[in-house]
Formats: sequence, C-alpha cells, structure tokens
Amino acid sequence: RASSVPCSNPQKSKILRQSWNLLLLLLGLVKANNLVNTDLVGLSDPYVIVTPVMRDGARLPKFETEIIKDNLNPVWNAVSKWKKINPKELDKIVFRVMDRDSRRDDFLGLFEYRLTKVGRVEELLHLCDKNGNPCVADQNRGTLVTNIWFEGS
Repeated sequence: RASSVPCSNPQKSKILRQSWNLLLLLLGLVKANNLVNTDLVGLSDPYVIVTPVMRDGARLPKFETEIIKDNLNPVWNAVSKWKKINPKELDKIVFRVMDRDSRRDDFLGLFEYRLTKVGRVEELLHLCDKNGNPCVADQNRGTLVTNIWFEGS
C-alpha cells in the first residue's frame, strides 16, 4: 500500500491566541519541484495562484506568479503583499498550481496552508489533487517552497 502525503497542515490549524495589531501579510513563492507534466508536446508551463482566505470566508485579492515556459522545476522568487490584517483572522492561504495552455489551463496541484505562528516561516508544501486529497507516493504532484511572514504593527 502506498503512503500518502498530507495536502494541508490541519494539525497546525489552532487559532493564534495572542492579541495582534494589524500587520502586513507577505508571501514569498520561491520555487516548485517535480511538477506534473500535462502537455502533449514539451513540458508544462506552470504558474501559481495564491489566495488568502479569512476566517469569515472573505478572500483577499489573489496573487498570480509569472508563467515559466516548459519547466517542471520553476523558480519564481516572487514576493506578494496584502493589506494589513489581524493574523488570527487569517484562516488559510490557498496555493493552486496551474499549467498555461492556449485553450484551457490545466490543474497541476493544490495546497491549503493554515497559519500557526506569526514570524517568518519557510514551508515545503506537498501538492494534492483538486479535492484536497493527499497524493499517494506513486501519484506525486510535486512541491512548492514558500516563505510567509508579517510586518508592521
């Protein structure tokens, strides 16, 4: 039986208990590794859509990386920032990795990151299927390397 890799970090989903001022949310999307190839000719042309979701269900504006042509191990080194928020009101950050195609973009992987602490955090995220189900070892969808932190007070 193949082992599975979690597609989110639910064990880390406790609400932050400290009292925080409004802080600027920053996210660095460093790179991806071993992405799935969905193209018939050449390799996938990956990009990532990042959407922070608040506890009340409100979504902050999404951030989209540039498209890296023909690459299953893209490096973005992209940084995005969002308005000042209370960190304990942030529910999750959704990472959706896509392959740009001329007709319709293909899904490559998904991860829902739940914040556990305020401070610079570097994470290796194992991507999952569209339904958020863990991928078994022989169906690896790849990984993302991110940095998440808050600034200001």
